[in-house]
Amino acid sequence: QRISEEEFDTAVHGIMEYRHFFIIPGKNYFFVDTDEIRDILLEKFPIQSIVVQKTFPHTLSITLDEKISTLIYDNGKQYSYVGLDGHIVEIVRNVGDDEWEREMEIVTSTLADGTIREEQNIISETHTPPIRTILSEMGDYPVIYDKRQKASALNDVVLKESTVAGTIDWFHFLNNKIKAPFRHLELENELGDALIYTREGWYIKVKLDKDIEKQFQSLQAVLEERGSWEGLGYVDLRYGGRVYWK
Repeated sequence: QRISEEEFDTAVHGIMEYRHFFIIPGKNYFFVDTDEIRDILLEKFPIQSIVVQKTFPHTLSITLDEKISTLIYDNGKQYSYVGLDGHIVEIVRNVGDDEWEREMEIVTSTLADGTIREEQNIISETHTPPIRTILSEMGDYPVIYDKRQKASALNDVVLKESTVAGTIDWFHFLNNKIKAPFRHLELENELGDALIYTREGWYIKVKLDKDIEKQFQSLQAVLEERGSWEGLGYVDLRYGGRVYWK
């Protein structure tokens, strides 16, 4: 999603083009060194994990998980790229007014001269990041919507490093282990309380400052007990040994 496929393929072919003893082609099945390919690719590209396998007589298979060093940060006012240390590295664009859903009420008042005046007041407003649009514009990175909606500028630190790391861990876990694609995360407060929405329609209540591995295990246990996530509303993992779901 983030590494250039063309550049990656070129690098792999370049490694295999090397001729052993200046005679034998590097692409010879018996001379293709999968460990060498893996190590060089790990140095050259931002890769979280990689498995390189060869199958006789002429197949090379590479499975990788990309390393994420950037998040998309939404404070309700603008979309920005955030680095691993939680600071804004680039402001991309403003949040559109059409990206808010508002409930309105009409208030009628009578002026001193008898004129009736109507005003529209906002009762409530909800912002949900338009994920397909965001990812098509900015790339396939985890999206955080910060419900605190605090003002921010370039180079400001807007997230704790633990919040960034926890979001990336959940992104990998849901996409690769559970196969329920990560949609976006809503950060509720400084304490690490968050809601993680999946593209399957259900969500997870988590604590990003707690042991995430235990929360992974609890979620897997719930899904195994249910057999599937069909009809699932949410899973609440915030209370240690107790898990609630609807």
